[in-house]
Amino acid sequence: MEDKTEQTFPFMDPTRISFLKRVSIEGQLKDIHPEVRVCIDGNQIQVVGSRKSVSDTGTLINNILEETDLYEMTVKDPSRVRLLQTDVTRRYIGGKMLQKGLQAVYETCNDKINVRCKRGEFDRVRVVIDSAIVSEEVDASENGVDASEIGVTLRRRLENFRDCTEVDDNQMCTRISVHADKYQPVMQIVDAVKQSRKERTADSGFGDGGECQDNGGVSQEKPNGHGDESVLYSERCKLQIPGIENIMRSDRFQELLDEAAQGQNASVASCHVSEEQGKISIKEGRLEDIGFKVDVIVCAAARNLDLSTGVVVKALSEAAGPELQKRCEDKFKVEEMKTTSVTVVPPYHLNCNNVLFVCLPHWDKRQETDRKEKYQSILKECLERISRIEPVPSSIAVPALGCGNIGFPRELVVDLMMDTLKQYIRTHQVDVHVILPPHSQDISQIFQTRREAFHIGDIRLTVRRGDILEEQTDAIVNSISEDQSLTGTLSTKLVERFGEKFEADFAKHSSTLQRSGLSFCKACKPWTCIVHLFAKEEERNGLGGSIAVMLERNLGKIQTSVFSFPLFWCGFRYIS
Repeated sequence: MEDKTEQTFPFMDPTRISFLKRVSIEGQLKDIHPEVRVCIDGNQIQVVGSRKSVSDTGTLINNILEETDLYEMTVKDPSRVRLLQTDVTRRYIGGKMLQKGLQAVYETCNDKINVRCKRGEFDRVRVVIDSAIVSEEVDASENGVDASEIGVTLRRRLENFRDCTEVDDNQMCTRISVHADKYQPVMQIVDAVKQSRKERTADSGFGDGGECQDNGGVSQEKPNGHGDESVLYSERCKLQIPGIENIMRSDRFQELLDEAAQGQNASVASCHVSEEQGKISIKEGRLEDIGFKVDVIVCAAARNLDLSTGVVVKALSEAAGPELQKRCEDKFKVEEMKTTSVTVVPPYHLNCNNVLFVCLPHWDKRQETDRKEKYQSILKECLERISRIEPVPSSIAVPALGCGNIGFPRELVVDLMMDTLKQYIRTHQVDVHVILPPHSQDISQIFQTRREAFHIGDIRLTVRRGDILEEQTDAIVNSISEDQSLTGTLSTKLVERFGEKFEADFAKHSSTLQRSGLSFCKACKPWTCIVHLFAKEEERNGLGGSIAVMLERNLGKIQTSVFSFPLFWCGFRYIS
Protein backbone atom coordinates (compact mmCIF):
# COMPACT_ATOMS: atom_id res chain seq x y z
CA MET A 1 0.00 0.00 0.00
CA GLU A 2 1.84 3.05 -1.32
CA ASP A 3 -0.14 5.66 0.60
CA LYS A 4 0.18 3.79 3.90
CA THR A 5 0.57 6.18 6.82
CA GLU A 6 0.49 6.25 10.58
CA GLN A 7 -1.00 8.79 12.98
CA THR A 8 -1.39 9.06 16.75
CA PHE A 9 -4.37 10.75 18.38
CA PRO A 10 -3.51 11.80 21.97
CA PHE A 11 -6.09 12.55 24.68
CA MET A 12 -5.51 14.52 27.86
CA ASP A 13 -8.98 13.72 29.25
CA PRO A 14 -9.11 9.99 30.21
CA THR A 15 -12.92 9.94 29.83
CA ARG A 16 -12.56 10.65 26.10
CA ILE A 17 -10.50 7.57 25.33
CA SER A 18 -12.63 5.48 27.73
CA PHE A 19 -15.77 6.55 25.86
CA LEU A 20 -14.21 5.68 22.52
CA LYS A 21 -13.41 2.21 23.86
CA ARG A 22 -16.97 1.88 25.15
CA VAL A 23 -18.47 2.58 21.72
CA SER A 24 -15.92 0.22 20.11
CA ILE A 25 -14.08 2.76 17.97
CA GLU A 26 -11.85 -0.03 16.64
CA GLY A 27 -14.81 -2.08 15.44
CA GLN A 28 -16.47 0.93 13.82
CA LEU A 29 -13.28 1.77 11.94
CA LYS A 30 -12.81 -1.80 10.74
CA ASP A 31 -16.38 -1.81 9.44
CA ILE A 32 -15.39 1.10 7.17
CA HIS A 33 -11.75 0.15 6.46
CA PRO A 34 -11.11 -3.56 7.17
CA GLU A 35 -7.38 -3.17 6.52
CA VAL A 36 -6.80 -0.48 9.15
CA ARG A 37 -4.78 -1.33 12.28
CA VAL A 38 -5.81 0.37 15.52
CA CYS A 39 -3.87 0.31 18.81
CA ILE A 40 -5.33 1.95 21.92
CA ASP A 41 -2.46 2.46 24.34
CA GLY A 42 -2.95 4.39 27.56
CA ASN A 43 -4.05 7.91 26.63
CA GLN A 44 -3.62 7.66 22.86
CA ILE A 45 -4.97 5.89 19.78
CA GLN A 46 -2.50 4.85 17.09
CA VAL A 47 -3.84 4.17 13.61
CA VAL A 48 -1.95 2.58 10.69
CA GLY A 49 -3.58 2.42 7.25
CA SER A 50 -4.22 4.33 4.08
CA ARG A 51 -4.32 8.11 4.14
CA LYS A 52 -8.07 8.00 3.72
CA SER A 53 -8.57 5.54 6.59
CA VAL A 54 -6.45 7.68 8.90
CA SER A 55 -8.34 10.79 7.85
CA ASP A 56 -11.65 9.00 8.41
CA THR A 57 -10.45 7.99 11.88
CA GLY A 58 -9.99 11.62 12.89
CA THR A 59 -13.40 12.52 11.52
CA LEU A 60 -15.12 9.60 13.27
CA ILE A 61 -13.46 10.40 16.61
CA ASN A 62 -14.51 14.04 16.39
CA ASN A 63 -18.08 13.13 15.42
CA ILE A 64 -18.43 10.70 18.33
CA LEU A 65 -16.97 13.03 20.95
CA GLU A 66 -18.91 16.06 19.72
CA GLU A 67 -22.11 14.27 20.73
CA THR A 68 -20.90 13.91 24.33
CA ASP A 69 -20.46 16.18 27.32
CA LEU A 70 -18.49 15.91 30.55
CA TYR A 71 -20.50 16.04 33.78
CA GLU A 72 -19.54 15.98 37.45
CA MET A 73 -21.00 14.07 40.40
CA THR A 74 -19.97 14.56 44.02
CA VAL A 75 -19.39 11.46 46.16
CA LYS A 76 -18.33 11.98 49.78
CA ASP A 77 -18.43 8.40 51.05
CA PRO A 78 -14.83 7.01 50.83
CA SER A 79 -16.06 3.41 50.62
CA ARG A 80 -18.28 4.33 47.66
CA VAL A 81 -15.41 6.10 45.87
CA ARG A 82 -13.06 3.12 46.28
CA LEU A 83 -15.70 0.69 45.06
CA LEU A 84 -16.37 2.84 41.98
CA GLN A 85 -12.65 2.68 41.15
CA THR A 86 -12.53 -1.12 40.74
CA ASP A 87 -12.63 -2.80 37.34
CA VAL A 88 -15.38 -5.19 38.50
CA THR A 89 -17.62 -2.26 39.43
CA ARG A 90 -16.90 -0.51 36.12
CA ARG A 91 -18.02 -3.61 34.23
CA TYR A 92 -21.00 -4.04 36.55
CA ILE A 93 -22.20 -0.48 35.97
CA GLY A 94 -21.33 -0.73 32.27
CA GLY A 95 -23.61 -3.75 31.97
CA LYS A 96 -26.46 -1.86 33.66
CA MET A 97 -25.90 1.08 31.28
CA LEU A 98 -26.10 -1.26 28.33
CA GLN A 99 -29.38 -2.72 29.60
CA LYS A 100 -30.81 0.82 29.65
CA GLY A 101 -29.48 1.59 26.17
CA LEU A 102 -26.95 4.11 27.53
CA GLN A 103 -23.32 4.71 26.61
CA ALA A 104 -21.35 6.34 29.42
CA VAL A 105 -17.99 6.14 31.20
CA TYR A 106 -16.65 7.68 34.39
CA GLU A 107 -13.38 8.45 36.14
CA THR A 108 -13.03 9.05 39.89
CA CYS A 109 -11.04 11.98 41.28
CA ASN A 110 -10.97 12.36 45.07
CA ASP A 111 -14.62 12.96 46.05
CA LYS A 112 -15.84 13.61 42.51
CA ILE A 113 -16.82 11.47 39.54
CA ASN A 114 -16.32 12.81 36.02
CA VAL A 115 -18.94 11.25 33.77
CA ARG A 116 -18.87 11.38 29.97
CA CYS A 117 -22.05 10.46 28.17
CA LYS A 118 -24.18 11.53 25.22
CA ARG A 119 -25.69 14.95 25.49
CA GLY A 120 -29.08 14.87 27.21
CA GLU A 121 -28.58 11.45 28.84
CA PHE A 122 -26.82 12.49 32.05
CA ASP A 123 -29.91 12.36 34.27
CA ARG A 124 -30.55 8.74 33.28
CA VAL A 125 -26.86 7.88 33.68
CA ARG A 126 -26.79 9.44 37.16
CA VAL A 127 -29.76 7.28 38.22
CA VAL A 128 -27.96 4.11 37.03
CA ILE A 129 -24.74 4.98 38.88
CA ASP A 130 -26.56 6.03 42.07
CA SER A 131 -28.73 2.90 42.15
CA ALA A 132 -25.94 0.46 41.27
CA ILE A 133 -24.25 0.86 44.68
CA VAL A 134 -25.84 1.01 48.13
CA SER A 135 -23.90 2.79 50.89
CA GLU A 136 -24.84 2.55 54.55
CA GLU A 137 -23.42 3.35 57.96
CA VAL A 138 -22.78 0.45 60.30
CA ASP A 139 -23.26 2.04 63.73
CA ALA A 140 -20.92 0.02 65.88
CA SER A 141 -19.79 2.61 68.43
CA GLU A 142 -22.50 1.62 70.92
CA ASN A 143 -21.80 -0.57 73.95
CA GLY A 144 -18.17 0.46 73.94
CA VAL A 145 -17.41 -1.40 70.70
CA ASP A 146 -14.75 0.35 68.61
CA ALA A 147 -16.13 0.79 65.06
CA SER A 148 -12.70 0.20 63.52
CA GLU A 149 -12.65 -3.22 65.20
CA ILE A 150 -15.95 -4.06 63.48
CA GLY A 151 -14.46 -2.90 60.18
CA VAL A 152 -11.60 -5.40 60.47
CA THR A 153 -14.06 -8.21 61.23
CA LEU A 154 -16.31 -7.24 58.33
CA ARG A 155 -13.44 -7.34 55.85
CA ARG A 156 -12.67 -10.91 56.93
CA ARG A 157 -16.28 -12.05 56.88
CA LEU A 158 -16.93 -10.41 53.50
CA GLU A 159 -13.95 -12.07 51.80
CA ASN A 160 -16.25 -13.86 49.35
CA PHE A 161 -17.80 -10.51 48.41
CA ARG A 162 -14.57 -8.52 48.20
CA ASP A 163 -15.10 -7.63 44.53
CA CYS A 164 -18.47 -6.02 45.21
CA THR A 165 -17.97 -4.43 48.65
CA GLU A 166 -15.82 -1.75 50.27
CA VAL A 167 -15.57 -1.02 54.00
CA ASP A 168 -14.40 2.33 55.38
CA ASP A 169 -13.97 2.62 59.14
CA ASN A 170 -12.73 4.82 61.98
CA GLN A 171 -13.26 4.85 65.74
CA MET A 172 -16.69 6.47 65.47
CA CYS A 173 -18.42 4.65 62.64
CA THR A 174 -18.02 2.16 59.83
CA ARG A 175 -19.51 2.67 56.38
CA ILE A 176 -20.01 -0.05 53.82
CA SER A 177 -20.74 0.18 50.09
CA VAL A 178 -22.00 -2.81 48.12
CA HIS A 179 -23.29 -3.62 44.64
CA ALA A 180 -27.08 -3.41 44.76
CA ASP A 181 -27.41 -6.99 43.47
CA LYS A 182 -25.46 -8.28 46.49
CA TYR A 183 -27.07 -6.05 49.13
CA GLN A 184 -29.21 -8.70 50.85
CA PRO A 185 -26.56 -11.42 51.47
CA VAL A 186 -23.96 -8.81 52.45
CA MET A 187 -26.24 -7.09 54.97
CA GLN A 188 -27.09 -10.47 56.51
CA ILE A 189 -23.39 -10.88 57.26
CA VAL A 190 -23.16 -7.29 58.56
CA ASP A 191 -26.12 -7.84 60.91
CA ALA A 192 -24.63 -11.12 62.13
CA VAL A 193 -21.29 -9.43 62.90
CA LYS A 194 -22.97 -6.60 64.80
CA GLN A 195 -25.09 -9.01 66.81
CA SER A 196 -22.12 -11.23 67.59
CA ARG A 197 -20.10 -8.26 68.82
CA LYS A 198 -22.92 -7.10 71.10
CA GLU A 199 -23.35 -10.57 72.58
CA ARG A 200 -19.66 -10.98 73.26
CA THR A 201 -19.44 -7.54 74.85
CA ALA A 202 -22.35 -8.39 77.18
CA ASP A 203 -21.02 -11.87 78.04
CA SER A 204 -19.44 -11.76 81.49
CA GLY A 205 -17.22 -14.66 80.55
CA PHE A 206 -15.12 -12.39 78.32
CA GLY A 207 -12.87 -9.48 79.12
CA ASP A 208 -13.40 -5.88 78.12
CA GLY A 209 -11.95 -6.59 74.70
CA GLY A 210 -14.90 -8.86 73.88
CA GLU A 211 -12.78 -11.94 73.06
CA CYS A 212 -10.95 -14.60 74.99
CA GLN A 213 -7.43 -13.33 75.56
CA ASP A 214 -5.76 -16.71 75.83
CA ASN A 215 -4.74 -19.11 73.09
CA GLY A 216 -5.05 -16.53 70.33
CA GLY A 217 -8.86 -16.28 70.47
CA VAL A 218 -9.56 -20.00 71.12
CA SER A 219 -11.67 -20.63 74.23
CA GLN A 220 -11.37 -23.97 75.98
CA GLU A 221 -13.61 -26.06 78.26
CA LYS A 222 -12.07 -28.66 80.51
CA PRO A 223 -13.87 -32.00 80.77
CA ASN A 224 -16.22 -32.45 83.71
CA GLY A 225 -15.10 -36.00 84.44
CA HIS A 226 -13.27 -36.61 87.73
CA GLY A 227 -10.31 -38.95 87.74
CA ASP A 228 -11.07 -40.24 84.23
CA GLU A 229 -7.53 -40.49 82.89
CA SER A 230 -8.68 -41.97 79.58
CA VAL A 231 -9.93 -38.51 78.58
CA LEU A 232 -6.87 -36.61 77.46
CA TYR A 233 -8.66 -33.31 76.82
CA SER A 234 -11.86 -31.88 75.48
CA GLU A 235 -11.92 -28.56 73.65
CA ARG A 236 -14.55 -26.11 72.37
CA CYS A 237 -13.07 -23.92 69.67
CA LYS A 238 -14.27 -20.55 68.42
CA LEU A 239 -12.44 -20.35 65.12
CA GLN A 240 -11.44 -16.77 64.38
CA ILE A 241 -9.72 -17.31 61.02
CA PRO A 242 -12.19 -17.01 58.09
CA GLY A 243 -12.36 -20.17 56.03
CA ILE A 244 -10.52 -22.39 58.51
CA GLU A 245 -13.59 -24.65 58.70
CA ASN A 246 -12.76 -25.75 55.14
CA ILE A 247 -9.70 -27.61 56.42
CA MET A 248 -11.80 -29.99 58.48
CA ARG A 249 -14.59 -30.48 55.98
CA SER A 250 -13.34 -33.55 54.12
CA ASP A 251 -13.67 -37.19 55.13
CA ARG A 252 -10.00 -37.67 54.24
CA PHE A 253 -8.88 -35.20 56.88
CA GLN A 254 -11.04 -36.95 59.48
CA GLU A 255 -9.52 -40.29 58.47
CA LEU A 256 -6.01 -38.91 58.98
CA LEU A 257 -6.92 -37.77 62.48
CA ASP A 258 -8.51 -41.13 63.31
CA GLU A 259 -5.42 -42.98 62.07
CA ALA A 260 -3.20 -40.73 64.16
CA ALA A 261 -5.26 -41.52 67.26
CA GLN A 262 -5.08 -45.32 66.87
CA GLY A 263 -3.00 -46.96 69.57
CA GLN A 264 -2.62 -43.69 71.47
CA ASN A 265 -5.53 -44.25 73.93
CA ALA A 266 -7.31 -41.30 72.34
CA SER A 267 -10.19 -40.64 70.03
CA VAL A 268 -11.00 -37.75 67.73
CA ALA A 269 -14.57 -36.50 67.61
CA SER A 270 -16.19 -35.69 64.26
CA CYS A 271 -15.71 -32.13 63.09
CA HIS A 272 -18.99 -30.24 62.83
CA VAL A 273 -18.49 -27.37 60.42
CA SER A 274 -20.45 -25.36 57.89
CA GLU A 275 -20.64 -26.98 54.46
CA GLU A 276 -20.01 -25.39 51.10
CA GLN A 277 -23.33 -24.78 49.40
CA GLY A 278 -22.22 -26.31 46.10
CA LYS A 279 -19.66 -28.79 44.85
CA ILE A 280 -17.09 -29.14 42.07
CA SER A 281 -16.69 -32.32 40.02
CA ILE A 282 -14.08 -33.11 37.38
CA LYS A 283 -15.30 -35.07 34.34
CA GLU A 284 -13.91 -36.09 30.97
CA GLY A 285 -16.06 -35.57 27.90
CA ARG A 286 -17.08 -33.11 25.20
CA LEU A 287 -18.72 -29.88 26.25
CA GLU A 288 -21.25 -30.08 23.42
CA ASP A 289 -22.31 -33.60 24.49
CA ILE A 290 -21.68 -34.07 28.20
CA GLY A 291 -24.39 -36.71 28.66
CA PHE A 292 -26.51 -34.87 31.22
CA LYS A 293 -28.44 -31.61 31.35
CA VAL A 294 -27.12 -28.50 33.11
CA ASP A 295 -28.54 -25.03 33.56
CA VAL A 296 -25.56 -23.18 32.04
CA ILE A 297 -22.74 -24.15 29.70
CA VAL A 298 -19.79 -21.75 29.83
CA CYS A 299 -17.44 -21.43 26.86
CA ALA A 300 -14.65 -19.04 25.84
CA ALA A 301 -15.26 -17.09 22.63
CA ALA A 302 -13.75 -14.26 20.61
CA ARG A 303 -14.87 -10.75 21.51
CA ASN A 304 -16.66 -10.41 18.15
CA LEU A 305 -18.57 -13.67 18.90
CA ASP A 306 -17.26 -15.43 15.80
CA LEU A 307 -17.88 -19.03 16.89
CA SER A 308 -15.71 -20.53 14.15
CA THR A 309 -12.44 -19.61 15.92
CA GLY A 310 -11.53 -22.15 18.59
CA VAL A 311 -11.90 -25.93 18.75
CA VAL A 312 -14.31 -26.08 21.71
CA VAL A 313 -16.54 -23.17 20.74
CA LYS A 314 -16.70 -24.34 17.12
CA ALA A 315 -17.86 -27.82 18.19
CA LEU A 316 -20.39 -26.23 20.52
CA SER A 317 -21.73 -24.04 17.72
CA GLU A 318 -22.07 -26.97 15.31
CA ALA A 319 -23.98 -29.01 17.91
CA ALA A 320 -26.31 -26.10 18.70
CA GLY A 321 -27.11 -25.42 15.04
CA PRO A 322 -26.78 -22.28 12.88
CA GLU A 323 -29.27 -20.40 15.09
CA LEU A 324 -26.59 -19.97 17.78
CA GLN A 325 -24.16 -18.10 15.52
CA LYS A 326 -27.03 -16.03 14.13
CA ARG A 327 -28.10 -15.04 17.65
CA CYS A 328 -24.52 -14.04 18.45
CA GLU A 329 -24.56 -11.63 15.51
CA ASP A 330 -27.23 -9.58 17.27
CA LYS A 331 -25.88 -6.05 17.79
CA PHE A 332 -26.84 -5.97 21.46
CA LYS A 333 -24.97 -9.23 22.17
CA VAL A 334 -21.84 -8.03 20.35
CA GLU A 335 -21.89 -4.74 22.28
CA GLU A 336 -22.46 -6.55 25.57
CA MET A 337 -19.48 -8.83 24.88
CA LYS A 338 -17.24 -5.88 24.03
CA THR A 339 -18.33 -4.01 27.15
CA THR A 340 -18.49 -6.71 29.83
CA SER A 341 -16.61 -9.67 28.23
CA VAL A 342 -19.68 -11.83 28.99
CA THR A 343 -22.99 -12.54 27.24
CA VAL A 344 -25.78 -15.14 27.64
CA VAL A 345 -27.65 -16.69 24.72
CA PRO A 346 -30.28 -19.45 24.28
CA PRO A 347 -29.04 -23.07 23.97
CA TYR A 348 -30.99 -24.07 20.85
CA HIS A 349 -30.10 -27.77 20.36
CA LEU A 350 -27.65 -28.05 23.29
CA ASN A 351 -28.53 -30.01 26.43
CA CYS A 352 -28.72 -26.97 28.73
CA ASN A 353 -30.92 -23.97 29.52
CA ASN A 354 -28.42 -21.20 28.76
CA VAL A 355 -25.05 -20.72 27.06
CA LEU A 356 -22.66 -18.13 28.47
CA PHE A 357 -19.78 -16.93 26.30
CA VAL A 358 -16.82 -15.26 27.98
CA CYS A 359 -13.91 -13.41 26.38
CA LEU A 360 -10.61 -13.89 28.23
CA PRO A 361 -7.34 -12.01 27.69
CA HIS A 362 -4.58 -13.73 25.69
CA TRP A 363 -1.61 -14.91 27.72
CA ASP A 364 1.47 -12.69 27.72
CA LYS A 365 4.41 -13.79 29.88
CA ARG A 366 5.73 -10.22 29.95
CA GLN A 367 2.50 -9.07 31.62
CA GLU A 368 1.96 -12.13 33.80
CA THR A 369 0.52 -10.34 36.86
CA ASP A 370 -1.84 -8.22 34.77
CA ARG A 371 -3.08 -11.22 32.76
CA LYS A 372 -3.70 -13.30 35.90
CA GLU A 373 -5.66 -10.49 37.54
CA LYS A 374 -7.75 -9.89 34.41
CA TYR A 375 -8.45 -13.60 33.97
CA GLN A 376 -9.68 -14.00 37.53
CA SER A 377 -11.66 -10.74 37.45
CA ILE A 378 -13.47 -11.71 34.23
CA LEU A 379 -14.15 -15.23 35.51
CA LYS A 380 -15.70 -13.76 38.67
CA GLU A 381 -17.82 -11.44 36.55
CA CYS A 382 -18.86 -14.49 34.50
CA LEU A 383 -20.03 -16.33 37.63
CA GLU A 384 -21.83 -13.27 38.96
CA ARG A 385 -23.63 -12.97 35.62
CA ILE A 386 -24.74 -16.59 36.01
CA SER A 387 -26.15 -15.84 39.48
CA ARG A 388 -28.37 -13.14 37.94
CA ILE A 389 -30.04 -15.55 35.48
CA GLU A 390 -33.69 -16.32 36.25
CA PRO A 391 -34.49 -18.89 37.45
CA VAL A 392 -31.24 -19.10 39.41
CA PRO A 393 -29.06 -21.91 37.95
CA SER A 394 -28.16 -24.90 40.09
CA SER A 395 -25.63 -26.52 37.73
CA ILE A 396 -22.84 -25.26 35.47
CA ALA A 397 -20.60 -27.02 32.94
CA VAL A 398 -17.31 -25.30 32.11
CA PRO A 399 -14.16 -26.42 30.22
CA ALA A 400 -10.58 -25.59 31.17
CA LEU A 401 -10.86 -21.95 30.11
CA GLY A 402 -7.75 -20.50 28.49
CA CYS A 403 -5.73 -23.64 27.70
CA GLY A 404 -6.35 -23.45 23.92
CA ASN A 405 -5.77 -20.50 21.60
CA ILE A 406 -5.68 -18.09 24.53
CA GLY A 407 -2.41 -19.71 25.56
CA PHE A 408 -2.50 -19.71 29.38
CA PRO A 409 -0.24 -22.33 31.06
CA ARG A 410 -2.33 -25.32 32.16
CA GLU A 411 -1.19 -25.25 35.79
CA LEU A 412 -2.06 -21.55 36.01
CA VAL A 413 -5.51 -22.15 34.50
CA VAL A 414 -6.16 -24.82 37.12
CA ASP A 415 -5.07 -22.53 39.96
CA LEU A 416 -7.09 -19.52 38.78
CA MET A 417 -10.21 -21.52 37.95
CA MET A 418 -10.29 -23.60 41.12
CA ASP A 419 -9.57 -20.64 43.41
CA THR A 420 -12.42 -18.67 41.82
CA LEU A 421 -14.87 -21.57 41.65
CA LYS A 422 -14.26 -22.55 45.28
CA GLN A 423 -14.98 -19.00 46.44
CA TYR A 424 -18.16 -19.00 44.37
CA ILE A 425 -19.68 -22.25 45.67
CA ARG A 426 -19.27 -21.10 49.26
CA THR A 427 -22.06 -18.58 48.74
CA HIS A 428 -24.10 -20.14 45.91
CA GLN A 429 -26.07 -23.39 45.77
CA VAL A 430 -24.69 -24.53 42.44
CA ASP A 431 -22.80 -27.63 41.27
CA VAL A 432 -19.92 -26.93 38.90
CA HIS A 433 -18.84 -29.65 36.43
CA VAL A 434 -15.38 -29.03 34.96
CA ILE A 435 -15.41 -30.81 31.59
CA LEU A 436 -11.99 -31.88 30.30
CA PRO A 437 -11.19 -33.45 26.89
CA PRO A 438 -11.16 -37.27 26.78
CA HIS A 439 -7.81 -38.94 27.51
CA SER A 440 -6.36 -35.87 29.27
CA GLN A 441 -5.14 -37.64 32.38
CA ASP A 442 -2.38 -35.13 33.10
CA ILE A 443 -4.55 -32.02 33.41
CA SER A 444 -7.34 -34.07 34.98
CA GLN A 445 -4.97 -35.08 37.78
CA ILE A 446 -3.95 -31.44 38.35
CA PHE A 447 -7.62 -30.44 38.65
CA GLN A 448 -8.37 -33.30 41.04
CA THR A 449 -5.48 -32.36 43.31
CA ARG A 450 -6.53 -28.71 43.41
CA ARG A 451 -10.16 -29.66 44.01
CA GLU A 452 -9.11 -31.41 47.20
CA ALA A 453 -7.24 -28.36 48.53
CA PHE A 454 -8.63 -26.17 51.31
CA HIS A 455 -8.39 -22.40 51.80
CA ILE A 456 -7.77 -20.10 54.75
CA GLY A 457 -8.12 -16.61 53.31
CA ASP A 458 -5.41 -16.34 50.66
CA ILE A 459 -3.66 -19.49 51.92
CA ARG A 460 -4.25 -22.78 50.11
CA LEU A 461 -3.82 -25.98 52.11
CA THR A 462 -3.75 -29.50 50.69
CA VAL A 463 -3.88 -32.64 52.84
CA ARG A 464 -2.02 -35.61 51.36
CA ARG A 465 -0.56 -38.92 52.46
CA GLY A 466 3.05 -39.68 51.58
CA ASP A 467 6.67 -38.98 52.37
CA ILE A 468 7.12 -35.31 53.24
CA LEU A 469 10.71 -35.43 51.99
CA GLU A 470 9.41 -36.23 48.50
CA GLU A 471 7.09 -33.20 48.34
CA GLN A 472 7.79 -30.40 45.84
CA THR A 473 7.92 -27.53 48.32
CA ASP A 474 10.00 -24.51 49.31
CA ALA A 475 10.28 -25.29 53.01
CA ILE A 476 9.60 -28.14 55.44
CA VAL A 477 8.41 -27.48 59.01
CA ASN A 478 9.89 -29.91 61.53
CA SER A 479 8.54 -30.24 65.08
CA ILE A 480 11.20 -30.59 67.79
CA SER A 481 10.74 -32.76 70.90
CA GLU A 482 10.56 -31.13 74.34
CA ASP A 483 14.14 -32.07 75.21
CA GLN A 484 15.20 -30.19 72.03
CA SER A 485 16.85 -33.23 70.48
CA LEU A 486 16.69 -34.49 66.91
CA THR A 487 14.99 -37.75 67.90
CA GLY A 488 11.59 -37.32 66.21
CA THR A 489 10.67 -39.30 63.10
CA LEU A 490 11.19 -36.43 60.65
CA SER A 491 14.27 -35.14 62.53
CA THR A 492 15.87 -38.58 62.30
CA LYS A 493 15.27 -38.72 58.53
CA LEU A 494 16.78 -35.27 58.08
CA VAL A 495 19.87 -36.27 60.09
CA GLU A 496 20.24 -39.38 57.94
CA ARG A 497 20.08 -37.29 54.77
CA PHE A 498 22.28 -34.31 55.75
CA GLY A 499 24.49 -35.77 58.50
CA GLU A 500 26.71 -33.86 60.94
CA LYS A 501 26.40 -30.54 59.11
CA PHE A 502 22.67 -30.52 59.80
CA GLU A 503 23.16 -31.41 63.48
CA ALA A 504 25.79 -28.68 63.89
CA ASP A 505 23.51 -26.06 62.35
CA PHE A 506 20.68 -27.13 64.65
CA ALA A 507 22.91 -26.87 67.74
CA LYS A 508 24.15 -23.43 66.62
CA HIS A 509 20.60 -22.03 66.66
CA SER A 510 19.31 -23.89 69.74
CA SER A 511 19.15 -20.72 71.86
CA THR A 512 17.04 -19.00 69.19
CA LEU A 513 14.73 -22.02 69.08
CA GLN A 514 14.34 -21.97 72.87
CA ARG A 515 13.64 -18.23 72.93
CA SER A 516 11.30 -17.74 69.94
CA GLY A 517 10.02 -21.23 69.18
CA LEU A 518 11.47 -21.15 65.64
CA SER A 519 14.86 -21.63 64.00
CA PHE A 520 15.90 -21.94 60.36
CA CYS A 521 18.36 -24.18 58.57
CA LYS A 522 19.10 -22.86 55.07
CA ALA A 523 21.70 -25.39 53.98
CA CYS A 524 19.34 -28.23 53.07
CA LYS A 525 18.95 -28.45 49.33
CA PRO A 526 16.68 -28.67 47.38
CA TRP A 527 14.55 -26.76 49.92
CA THR A 528 14.99 -23.09 50.70
CA CYS A 529 15.09 -23.96 54.37
CA ILE A 530 14.02 -26.32 57.14
CA VAL A 531 11.90 -24.58 59.81
CA HIS A 532 12.36 -26.09 63.27
CA LEU A 533 9.30 -25.59 65.48
CA PHE A 534 9.40 -26.07 69.26
CA ALA A 535 6.58 -25.93 71.84
CA LYS A 536 6.22 -27.29 75.33
CA GLU A 537 3.59 -29.97 75.86
CA GLU A 538 1.24 -27.67 77.78
CA GLU A 539 1.41 -25.08 74.97
CA ARG A 540 0.28 -27.39 72.17
CA ASN A 541 -3.47 -27.12 72.56
CA GLY A 542 -4.73 -24.49 70.09
CA LEU A 543 -1.22 -23.88 68.75
CA GLY A 544 -2.33 -23.60 65.12
CA GLY A 545 -2.86 -19.85 65.36
CA SER A 546 0.52 -19.41 67.10
CA ILE A 547 2.30 -21.31 64.33
CA ALA A 548 0.71 -19.06 61.71
CA VAL A 549 1.70 -15.91 63.62
CA MET A 550 5.29 -17.06 64.15
CA LEU A 551 5.73 -17.95 60.49
CA GLU A 552 4.14 -14.70 59.33
CA ARG A 553 6.53 -12.67 61.49
CA ASN A 554 9.50 -14.49 60.03
CA LEU A 555 8.52 -14.69 56.34
CA GLY A 556 11.12 -12.06 55.51
CA LYS A 557 13.82 -14.40 56.78
CA ILE A 558 12.48 -17.40 54.87
CA GLN A 559 11.67 -15.83 51.48
CA THR A 560 9.35 -18.67 50.52
CA SER A 561 5.66 -19.26 49.96
CA VAL A 562 5.11 -23.06 49.90
CA PHE A 563 5.41 -24.99 53.17
CA SER A 564 5.00 -28.69 53.95
CA PHE A 565 3.88 -29.72 57.46
CA PRO A 566 3.64 -33.15 59.03
CA LEU A 567 0.70 -33.90 61.35
CA PHE A 568 2.31 -32.36 64.44
CA TRP A 569 2.99 -34.29 67.67
CA CYS A 570 0.96 -37.34 66.74
CA GLY A 571 3.79 -39.47 68.07
CA PHE A 572 3.05 -38.13 71.56
CA ARG A 573 -0.07 -38.75 73.63
CA TYR A 574 -1.61 -35.44 72.61
CA ILE A 575 -3.41 -35.06 69.30
CA SER A 576 -3.08 -31.50 67.91
